[in-house]
Amino acid sequence: MNYCVFVHAHGKELDQLRGQAYRVSRDAKISWYAEPRVSGTAFCFENADVRTRFCAICANENVAYTTEQPVH
Repeated sequence: MNYCVFVHAHGKELDQLRGQAYRVSRDAKISWYAEPRVSGTAFCFENADVRTRFCAICANENVAYTTEQPVH
């Protein structure tokens, strides 16, 4: 999974983002995972469209995020 979003969130806010990541991935029928990184928490998805939807959720929730370009 090469389409990652890095967020700076903790506690309840991070739990809510995990729930949102689950929902957008389930709706698109793709896999995802979240893991801690030095720069925050990485939410990684199988395709760019779902990453874009997740970024929109972060923006609506006023959560700071950055994206990572896929490695081929």
